[in-house]
Amino acid sequence: MVRPGDADLLRKSRQEIEVAARPHQPRPRRI
Repeated sequence: MVRPGDADLLRKSRQEIEVAARPHQPRPRRI
């Protein structure tokens, strides 16, 4: 079963996976 703490970790990891799946846009760097 999923514990409350694990649910938070799962949600966070899924968010990271979704962000990684998107075509990532390089941030404009300030020199």
